[in-house]
Amino acid sequence: MKKLLTLLLAVSFSLAFVACGGSGAKEEAAETTEAVEETAEEAVEEMEEATEEVMEEADSVAAEAEEAVEEMEEGSEE
Repeated sequence: MKKLLTLLLAVSFSLAFVACGGSGAKEEAAETTEAVEETAEEAVEEMEEATEEVMEEADSVAAEAEEAVEEMEEGSEE
């Protein structure tokens, strides 16, 4: 969530700089666009890694929950 907010802030700041630019705005806009694209790519990569970590953790928790349920069922049968 923080990464998404960071990405949105970077995009909004970039747009603000472009909108307030003067005569050299085109060159600065190109540089800013490049920087935003790089930041966006990095954010996407980090979000994909975080998603993988969360999915792995969720699978682990689900497996533990299944084991606990099985143990409870075995205990209630005895």
